[in-house]
Amino acid sequence: MNRTTRTFLVSVVAMLALGTTASMAAHGPAGAFRSLARLTVSPAPNDPMEPGWLCRAQRDAMGSPAFSQAWGRSPKSKRGMGVCVTHMAVAMNEGKAAQVEHRVMLAVHACKADGRHHSASFRRRFGKTTKSSNALGRCVRFRSGIGALG
Repeated sequence: MNRTTRTFLVSVVAMLALGTTASMAAHGPAGAFRSLARLTVSPAPNDPMEPGWLCRAQRDAMGSPAFSQAWGRSPKSKRGMGVCVTHMAVAMNEGKAAQVEHRVMLAVHACKADGRHHSASFRRRFGKTTKSSNALGRCVRFRSGIGALG
């Protein structure tokens, strides 16, 4: 093997090693590689079935005003996330969190499709989507059954 090929191979191996190290540092838990005493890794707090994550997924799918309308009964409600997390935590304790999440997400997709394809009847039934009233939130609340909450 000539010198140029050997130099090239050494540099490729070095770059791969550096890339792997950088990747592990970026994706590993913070501080896990700092010392031998901290090599134990605790379970990730980012469990996708955690009530807060389930509610954030709903909020991302429907938008903040609609989420607030669906859970907090008003587009400007500050309590929508708290009501959602409380409801999802109770559902999780009963073993029904996945079903509730699925039902809400199906309602979000159905309401969005209904609003796109049948906009006139959607507006008549749930109202106009503005800053002060959110038809999508009312539709999700009606279709998913979360309107029965207190």
